[in-house]
Amino acid sequence: MTYKRGQGKKKNTGQKTSDYGRDTNNRNNQRNNNTRGGGKGRGGGSRYDNKRNDTILPVLQEFHVTEKKGFRAIPIIPTEKELLGPRPEDIPVNNIDGPYESLDEYLKTHYELLREDCLRPLREGIRLFRKKAEEIRTLRIYEKVNLVRISFTSIGVVHRISFTVKHNERVIWPTSKRLLPGTLVVFSKDNFDTMKFGTVYNRSLSLLERNYDLQVDVLFRFEDIEFEWSDGYVMVETTSSYFEAYKHVLNVLQELDPDTLPFKEHIVELNKEIDIPEYLKIRQPTYKFETDDTVCEKTFDISGVWPAVENIFPTLHTSQYDALKRMLTCRLALIQGPPGTGKTYVGLKAVKMLIDNLPYKIVVACQTNHALDQFLEGIQKFEDQIVRLGSRSKSDTIKMLTLYNKRQDIKSSDRPFKNSEINGLFKQKEQITREMIALCEEIENPFLELEYIKEKGYLSTEQISNLMQDDWFCSSSTNDNGERDYIQEWLEPSITAATSRQNDIDFQINQLILQDGGNQIEDEDEVDEEDIKDAEADFHGNDDNQFMSDVPFVNLRSEKCIRSDTYVDEDTIDKYSKWDDLWEVPDEVRAALHNRWRREKLNETCDKLKALCRRYSELCDKIKAERTREDLFILKQARIIGMTTTAAAKYHKLLMNLGPKIMIIEEAAETLEAHIVTALTPETQHLILIGDHEQLRPNISVHELAEKNKLNVSLFERLRNLELPFSLLREQRRMRPEIRKLLTPIYHDALSDHEEVNHYPDVPGLTDNLFFFDHQESEKLERDTMSRTNTFEARMCAKLANYLVMGGMEESRITILSMYSGQRKEIYKYLREESRKTPVLKQIRVSSVDGFQGEENDIIILSLVRSDESNRGIGFLSISNRVCVALSRAKHGLYIFGNASQLRYRSTLWREVLSILEKSKKCDQFINLYCQKHPEKETQVFTFADFPLEGGCSRNCEEKMDCGHICQSICHLSSHDKIFCPENCIRTLPCGHPCNKECNKKCGKCVETIIMCPPCGHSEVVLCPDVDNFRCKERCSKKLKCGHQCREECSSPWCTAMCLTQTEVKYPGCGHIDLCLCHDIRNKLQDGCPFCR
Repeated sequence: MTYKRGQGKKKNTGQKTSDYGRDTNNRNNQRNNNTRGGGKGRGGGSRYDNKRNDTILPVLQEFHVTEKKGFRAIPIIPTEKELLGPRPEDIPVNNIDGPYESLDEYLKTHYELLREDCLRPLREGIRLFRKKAEEIRTLRIYEKVNLVRISFTSIGVVHRISFTVKHNERVIWPTSKRLLPGTLVVFSKDNFDTMKFGTVYNRSLSLLERNYDLQVDVLFRFEDIEFEWSDGYVMVETTSSYFEAYKHVLNVLQELDPDTLPFKEHIVELNKEIDIPEYLKIRQPTYKFETDDTVCEKTFDISGVWPAVENIFPTLHTSQYDALKRMLTCRLALIQGPPGTGKTYVGLKAVKMLIDNLPYKIVVACQTNHALDQFLEGIQKFEDQIVRLGSRSKSDTIKMLTLYNKRQDIKSSDRPFKNSEINGLFKQKEQITREMIALCEEIENPFLELEYIKEKGYLSTEQISNLMQDDWFCSSSTNDNGERDYIQEWLEPSITAATSRQNDIDFQINQLILQDGGNQIEDEDEVDEEDIKDAEADFHGNDDNQFMSDVPFVNLRSEKCIRSDTYVDEDTIDKYSKWDDLWEVPDEVRAALHNRWRREKLNETCDKLKALCRRYSELCDKIKAERTREDLFILKQARIIGMTTTAAAKYHKLLMNLGPKIMIIEEAAETLEAHIVTALTPETQHLILIGDHEQLRPNISVHELAEKNKLNVSLFERLRNLELPFSLLREQRRMRPEIRKLLTPIYHDALSDHEEVNHYPDVPGLTDNLFFFDHQESEKLERDTMSRTNTFEARMCAKLANYLVMGGMEESRITILSMYSGQRKEIYKYLREESRKTPVLKQIRVSSVDGFQGEENDIIILSLVRSDESNRGIGFLSISNRVCVALSRAKHGLYIFGNASQLRYRSTLWREVLSILEKSKKCDQFINLYCQKHPEKETQVFTFADFPLEGGCSRNCEEKMDCGHICQSICHLSSHDKIFCPENCIRTLPCGHPCNKECNKKCGKCVETIIMCPPCGHSEVVLCPDVDNFRCKERCSKKLKCGHQCREECSSPWCTAMCLTQTEVKYPGCGHIDLCLCHDIRNKLQDGCPFCR
């Protein structure tokens, strides 16, 4: 029996199965139920069932399979005919003016629009490639493509291919979008008359950051799998559309069951009558909640009249309170939150009330990883049972809650998953892996075995006999078994090292590098390295082989190959194949004859490999299903499941089995409609969309599809404009009032200011907190990237940032924005120049406007770039959504650089914005600075050379320094620690003497001299620091008892005890005279005369 999508378990069971496979309706099992605390459903219970030794994994449900017809029969990967044909003429248009005629038309429209957006850049690029166009901006081209090896991964057999970048362009791979995992790549060797398709599985930087033989791992479409390639293949990828972002959404659109799609009466039919969620109809809608002061809990029926906001949440604005009501009581809630109005804050309030009062799981989905982490961090303050899908998170607290890390925790615990099914599948996969490795080793060997040739009857007995005669042959070759290899000896003149081709490439590329610096062409695909890591992590998700470490593999490329560069026709091959003496066959014919035999064997081997490859892929799918059971077990323990909107489609099967009743989409106005629809499950009863369609719209690859076919209109914007009920947040708490007024042309009178924004401090050093610097300096078009730069603006932005930092502003409080990637690099260039003097400037963030959506900073410097004498257009600046984001990121100060006359002429919106600025005298061709040290001194800056050198003004500092002198340096706001004072030092040393050194040098020791006159009567000149340690070193003038002078120093505390003066001694009696030391005379006399002994 099959079930339709979302029907869940068999109806005749009458029971709900718990997270542990047990009946939770039984009161005896309430302690194991997924609830905690007074029946409020906060998801308690132990992680494992203590009464069992094994974890019972949930069984995956079966869902209705939608018939493959109409748009559901269109393959996601294009066909050769489709790519070679003309552009489709019947592309549907997103109906933004009324209801769709049917759900099928709705799904078909979004499938075909999304697929065309994905494939058109590829189709157009291949068309230009076939015409040999000099410039193909929609494609990246790679040449000399060859197979290197195959790896046996968790998703299938993956091929590693080698290639070179066309024109030998040097790519900065860590920050390049080229060949990201999930990218669709197309291969051809006949100018794209025929094609092979694959997706990049892994790109290892160690295999890409070298001069030649670059390598990447590719998962081929099954029908395109090969294990041996001829030379001449090229590989291409598109520069704009990222296939991974489309694939899962397109797949789910085809699988959606129209009968079970929730909210279709509102999404498709535009029914404006929005009821309460279904779950509130079957349970008591009385909610408990904590007031803002958290002193007490209050209870009321949310389906009735709500208390006044000041009695419950006095910190909420009335519009926020209205939005909170809608989020809790409407099954489909639209919440529009203009910049700074606290839509995330209100969303978190709603999540807390839902968690506190309902037992259901809540899915939170955001367009970006950054927004998702921020939202989950807010939830984490009051709920810790969170699981985040995807393995990439920049938040230290959230990264531990990813599904990948949760799974690893269980693996390393004392209660790991015990899944007998998956163990058996792994054994089968290992067996197939061994069989495929054995077959691939035959492909790697370029030489046929003589036994195989005999078995096939390619040669007669006489030919083999002549082949094995080696009387004249002086060398011999052996096979892997150590046996004589006659075939290899016969082919030896045609054998060449396969690596010689790569060595030749290496040589050529190194020559190019020496000649022109390696074609340092600016890579327009270069983005932030963190964004690259996000994309790679989102692709791999929970894949155990995401880093390609410790996976079995086998090489397909041999170190030797048989040269076949000389063409030999079939008749010639047939003629020589009958010759008895094969040693008389010409070398090129030997190679051709052997290659004919080998081709027949390769065909047999490849057929076997393809069959094994299909079985391997089927086993991977079964293992993935078992992994899904394990993931489902983990998710069932959580109350909050977070993911990006792209991941929602990727993990759709997991969500279908989980069946969450509540789904919250943050950044809904930036999300494609198809992404939201494919995130829904039949069990979803409550959908909350939070966003602002006046800010960024969904990102589209093909501009024409956005303009003509309205693909960039989100579900949020479509329903909002078609007047389905919504709540608008009206009080902003981000921008100072004069900055908020710039948004009046967009929001009219809808926004008001919270009191706290009226008390922001002024930006130090600038006369105005908001200013538009008007100039006429021309922009420049970067031909290599088609991006635009304005060097004057870049230098002005860097100088202004430097001025603010030198004036005491922390670099983290400053952000520089531009709408052009080329300008971002230009600004970085001049920031680096300024950082030689102010190193912290390197830490200032320079971002695109799109990349800064949802963020804010105290000071925003905005470079508009566009300034063209021909007045041709203003590009991105004409898009009101981007302008809205650019003007609403600053809290305290906003400084804009642009060409006012061109903006005024080309844009009604900018005309109104400039009018507001001019009325308040915030627009001119110079900007006023004031000196924080000399407030009366103002500086007018007309160009980047006018900025004060040290952040002050043009006057001298004239401030008293620590040394006591008046600083004569040019005005600066930094401390005097590093200021060079040229005056003489006026400080007094501890000894009381003045310092005689220059002021900029350390005082050090005193160098004055003092005449010391101790009591002994001697005198001596000593240095001042030595006075305390002075000792008279003259000879003592005192007479000893013996009459001789003391030999000690004058400062010695005692005189000589034993006189060492040599003197004569006369012995009595004999009269002899002898010499001895004075103190030894008595001993000598006692001993007697030595001469008389």
